Amino acid sequence: MDINKKGNGFQKVSLRSNKKELLKKLISRPLIILWISGILFVSVTSLIPQASLSDVNSNVGIDKLARIITFAFLGFLPIAFFSSIKLGLCLSSSMPPLGFLLELMQRYVPGRHFSPEDIIANNVGAVIGIILAVIIRIIFRTGRLTKKRDIT
Repeated sequence: MDINKKGNGFQKVSLRSNKKELLKKLISRPLIILWISGILFVSVTSLIPQASLSDVNSNVGIDKLARIITFAFLGFLPIAFFSSIKLGLCLSSSMPPLGFLLELMQRYVPGRHFSPEDIIANNVGAVIGIILAVIIRIIFRTGRLTKKRDIT
């Protein structure tokens, strides 16, 4: 699909070249791929029936620690390593709602159950990751406050 507009100064734009450029940016940015993979991993493992980590029936079990570490990682990556701080904050701020939605969906998965403690662990992890990333951005003064480019 090509778009040709001569009078307005538009250039010929190929949809295929835009897809290739986007793919090239994603492949050249392994941290973005790692972050997306982390979200997919959390989503899949949260919705597996009768997961072994959730069998621990204590308020402070290994599953809570795993949730804190995982969501800290997911909250940390976008702010710490994306060049746009605003984009990083938006993406990191989406982790607590993701954890809440995954926990709600567990009600409908055989062998899984809704747990408010898991939601708290998800949120604590995301907040820890966000705070650590902001501290690193302040210490190293990396990134910029305004978005000049798309995903970088």
